[in-house]
Amino acid sequence: MSIDALNGVLGQPAHFASDYLFRNVPLPNNTTITSEEYTFNNTLGRLQLVGTLDKSLALTGTNSLTVTLQYKSGTSWVNDSTLVSLSGVVTRSAGQIFTVIPVPSDTKRIYRLQVTSNFNASATNITAAVEILPIA
Repeated sequence: MSIDALNGVLGQPAHFASDYLFRNVPLPNNTTITSEEYTFNNTLGRLQLVGTLDKSLALTGTNSLTVTLQYKSGTSWVNDSTLVSLSGVVTRSAGQIFTVIPVPSDTKRIYRLQVTSNFNASATNITAAVEILPIA
């Protein structure tokens, strides 16, 4: 792919004002990390959240990794859905690991991602970009 100095990499999905919940952030080392928060409900379902890994991730034995979409309710965070749940002996290839379109709602407005691992996954980075869905 060629590089356009004004817009970045040609042929890549269009990101919404270059918004990211995670941008090339190392996965957690036996802990939980949370992303930036983002308001999704004011675009009538025209945005999707796409998560990618920069390199493959190998789990062994009792290792587990989960990625959860959360929404803000008052001052606390509530789990909305589990986007990725890996455990046991498995290898996840580099590239896309989830795609989700948060449904517009009057009560679920602000979202974030929570990533939890019980092993050192920090050699692999996650990016979660907000992308524009085309009008059909």
